[in-house]
Amino acid sequence: MNKAFLLFRKLLIPLWLVLALTGIVSGQNVPQDLTLIGENQAVYSLPSPLNANIISQNGMQAVLEVNDAIVEENRILVRFMVWNLPPEWASRIDDSSRIYGNYLPVAEIGLPPNQWLTPSSGSKYSLISNGNDLVVAGLLEFLTESKAQTFSFSFNQIPFDVEPLTEGAVLVLNLEPGDSKNRQDLQSQIDTKLGVGFTLMNVAQTPSITMIQPAYQLENPDELLSRTGWITVETAQGKVVPLLRTNPYGINLTNDSNFVLKNGYLMPPVHKNDPLTISMRDVYLNRKIDGQITLDFGSSLSEKSSGTLDTPVPLDEFDVRLVGYQVYPQTIEMHTHDILRLFVEADPCISEIYFTSAATSDTAICGFLPDSERYACDLTIESTDIDKITLTYASFEYQKPGVWSIQWTPTAMIRFQDQKNQTPYPISLVSERTVAELSNTEQHLLNGVKDLTAQLTAKPGWIHEKSQTTNAVPNSDYPALVKHGDQLLRQSTTIIDSWSRVDQDGMMVENLTITKTLKGEILHAIWTTPQQTILLPQGWVLTTTDPESMTVYPYLYGAEFYSLFDSSAEFISKTACNLSGEAADCYLFRHSLLEKPTAANDDFSNYYLYWIDPENGQILQKEVSCPLDGPRSAIEPCVTNTILTLEKQNKLPADPQMMIDQIIQEKDL
Repeated sequence: MNKAFLLFRKLLIPLWLVLALTGIVSGQNVPQDLTLIGENQAVYSLPSPLNANIISQNGMQAVLEVNDAIVEENRILVRFMVWNLPPEWASRIDDSSRIYGNYLPVAEIGLPPNQWLTPSSGSKYSLISNGNDLVVAGLLEFLTESKAQTFSFSFNQIPFDVEPLTEGAVLVLNLEPGDSKNRQDLQSQIDTKLGVGFTLMNVAQTPSITMIQPAYQLENPDELLSRTGWITVETAQGKVVPLLRTNPYGINLTNDSNFVLKNGYLMPPVHKNDPLTISMRDVYLNRKIDGQITLDFGSSLSEKSSGTLDTPVPLDEFDVRLVGYQVYPQTIEMHTHDILRLFVEADPCISEIYFTSAATSDTAICGFLPDSERYACDLTIESTDIDKITLTYASFEYQKPGVWSIQWTPTAMIRFQDQKNQTPYPISLVSERTVAELSNTEQHLLNGVKDLTAQLTAKPGWIHEKSQTTNAVPNSDYPALVKHGDQLLRQSTTIIDSWSRVDQDGMMVENLTITKTLKGEILHAIWTTPQQTILLPQGWVLTTTDPESMTVYPYLYGAEFYSLFDSSAEFISKTACNLSGEAADCYLFRHSLLEKPTAANDDFSNYYLYWIDPENGQILQKEVSCPLDGPRSAIEPCVTNTILTLEKQNKLPADPQMMIDQIIQEKDL
């Protein structure tokens, strides 16, 4: 690259940034700047920009520009930019230390005679860098009915920074009547339905990363945001953009809670200014309520007593009724407590009722019984010597099903150089135990596993393993409740489809594992490549690896045997057995948490039983037995995994391939 081009590029970038941040970019799709002031009902406005020098904690000098401000009937808006920041400053976008920062309000305004206001929660911020220059912008909202024509503006801290400025700036803003600018009719950036608003609050874009920070607005003052469902980002073509959930970007101290921040999200850099759709599916809200009910059991409770109830629970517009109860002991960390389980018939949206009582210091926990539509709430009680109990509740949680969507057109980031494909580094998996340490029986088993591995990896293709897994429910008479909305944990038996792609060297270069119900409904899927692990179909990134650190591993059939042989697990026996009427060899291993297990302390052991096809060495079934109900409880089956299919195919079938293809690759974004 010649020097003339480098100079041209350096001069071009600041102008490009200015155009991007002011919305003056040619083309069909105009990038959206969240910090612009659109059409308004201005009483006063700033006639011309003001500048000031500022200095950060590490001595970095920058320029603050206040380039727009208006006064409306019930608020003041001030737009600013911070220039002269080095590109390295963008590392703050995904710096985990930001959650421990020392934050001041980004800025404050002083109104006559002596009133100071901090920004509202509706203030917005953006960061944009194209590699050579970086600009931070903000639109500060100050909620006030004061219509001051002149006020002071005190700038304390650059958004996205973790420390206040060493030397801030104070500017006096003298405004003129009316609006001094020609405004754009900005597209609405909030989707409001069912009393919930969904919007985009903060964004950051660089050639290496993009950040978005959604926000939520609630119309009911008696409600608080509890949790949200899936956040997704899609292209105009319906492709899903991978998202990595991170901590919220609460980069300003506010004087209200009109807008609520939950998680922020990181995604790949965007190289096209095509619109993206940001969506939220479902939301959970906490609503305040003043409620009380009394339950009459007819006689004193006792351990493991039960009975019926028919008690309505007033919860505003929702139908809720207690229909039964059960008392059972629960042991946690060697302490046993009595639990009163209340069975509930309720609107399916109800997820928690925060019952309390004078008979306990705890709050009820609600959820579903495993493998059931039955709903219940558990409340710890101090004693069973009661024949009635008064329950109070000050709030409850409920789900609002629905989809909220907004559109955001990002600024296209320039690629300075072609993205090169990184070759993952191959890792060899070799058992740490030597052959001499294995018995003949163990070595025979391992040889069979190695032979099957060789057969399955002889040619490139997809290895398909389908199995049915049953997880035993601990304390099955009184199982733990499953939180509302967690469909996976409600299923004790699932079907798992695993597709592993191997290359010509037998290396596993990607895997797709799909978990389904017995009816075939997909609960979730996990797609793993050397670079990242993604939850499908939502596109959430679970783990990620730098391209320079990517590795691939050899595909190993029966990889759990290698783990057993490398651990302190002990081979117990090989016996002839059968599975569904077919002959098999059964191999039993024991793994103890104690250095010298005995019959007396065997309740600290896990047992692994494998049914092996004597003809081809294939694993037919695996059963793990453990102290299911906790330490010192009986050893019983905990997990049973039955193999349904083992096959090799040249390519991935259409349905699972479609799941992978739905995720957009960075080079296409």
